[in-house]
Amino acid sequence: MKHMVLVLLVFFTQKGICQKNNKIYFDQSFEEVDESDNYEYVGNLNGNKIKALDKDGNLAMEGQLDKKRRKHGNYIFYYKDGKKSSQGTYKDGQLDGYWKNWFTDGSMNNEGNYSRNEKIGIWNWYYRSGEKSCSENHSNKEKVITQCWDKNGEESIDIYSWNTRAYLDISDDSLKTFIINNIEYPEEAIKNEIEGIVKVSYIIEPSGEITNIEVVKSLSPEIDKEAIRIISLLPKYNPGRNYNRLVRTHFYFPITFKLTEEIRKR
Repeated sequence: MKHMVLVLLVFFTQKGICQKNNKIYFDQSFEEVDESDNYEYVGNLNGNKIKALDKDGNLAMEGQLDKKRRKHGNYIFYYKDGKKSSQGTYKDGQLDGYWKNWFTDGSMNNEGNYSRNEKIGIWNWYYRSGEKSCSENHSNKEKVITQCWDKNGEESIDIYSWNTRAYLDISDDSLKTFIINNIEYPEEAIKNEIEGIVKVSYIIEPSGEITNIEVVKSLSPEIDKEAIRIISLLPKYNPGRNYNRLVRTHFYFPITFKLTEEIRKR
């Protein structure tokens, strides 16, 4: 009887270990991490096939692993709404073969080939409307943008405009003066002598408009609110471009709140 109990205990222990080993945790880049780390996705391994879900239970990735638990073969990655974000092949844990990438609306972003994590050959980029925006030729690990076009098919020769960050049509000094002149220091913050730096994040849309303003480094609720108001007052941006396409750009902006003597005397 003792032997039977021991055998059953070993059996259930091994079964529990196998079930635990069928769970694989991934970070934001779909690299494997320990469960104790800050993971973004949980993968369920069935044989050599893997499906990873985000924390809301949405399918985020599916593919297969080799015997060394490296990505191998065809893979598909998904946006939260179930649309494909990218699809292609791995070999021995590295990008290898033909890959496609899509925008969130399902239109083609770019396509081309990899060899051991390096882009090779011709890569094409597209406008959301389907027209080709740029082509790159990758040879000997060197990237050469061979040609770009506008949506009408006319060749673009201004190479410095193909890839740019969003920017304002004012100097840094003018921007600093604008912020200083428009800050309305909250009375509660003056009373409690709160000063320092608030870090704000926001999105510059392809239209140049500012959206999604959020405080990522806080000082106090009243100062955070004022920082958001200041960012909302900024003039319209010149939007960023990626492979000759207008794109959304993510910005981080620090705003310094300093209690000067003039402010203290209010």
